[in-house]
Amino acid sequence: MKNYEAFRKKSISAPELHGILEKSNMPFDVPVKIEKLIEFLDIKIENKPDFTKMKVLGSIRIEDNKPIIWINKIANQLNERRRFTLAHELGHYMLHLAPLASWNNEAFIDEKIGFNRDDEWDHREMEANGFAAQLLMPAHIVRDKVNSYTKKNLPLDIEKISNEFEVSKVAMKYRLESLGITS
Repeated sequence: MKNYEAFRKKSISAPELHGILEKSNMPFDVPVKIEKLIEFLDIKIENKPDFTKMKVLGSIRIEDNKPIIWINKIANQLNERRRFTLAHELGHYMLHLAPLASWNNEAFIDEKIGFNRDDEWDHREMEANGFAAQLLMPAHIVRDKVNSYTKKNLPLDIEKISNEFEVSKVAMKYRLESLGITS
């Protein structure tokens, strides 16, 4: 049985996935090894270019009853962008594809991954963004980092913290706000 099959017919949040990983042989620390995590789940990652999808950041699809994440190398050149896109696509799997009773060549194609609601807002995209943020920036670890600054009476260094988590400063700012932490 492939590891991704253990999540079938369930919706798993990022904190739940953290707990499952901590009980398994998959070490969990920061920065989250997102590619190793996806490999551990036996989900294939495709990196091949597709010039017909230049505006697409990434996608996840089911092919022959197997999940496959495709990453646009051109749109995800920055490590932080690539990591967030991979976590976002994994979020689509855990929240939107795995819970389905059956797969009929389902797919999620993300032309843009944003935090803000706009005219093209889709609640599933926001859920996948939230999953990615929670997976890459676990609340308890973010709070511990922030508390270390507070204990030392230092100003919060968002750039340093975002570098430790290998996420963008913008992503870290949103995560801090979502946790009620002001910078």
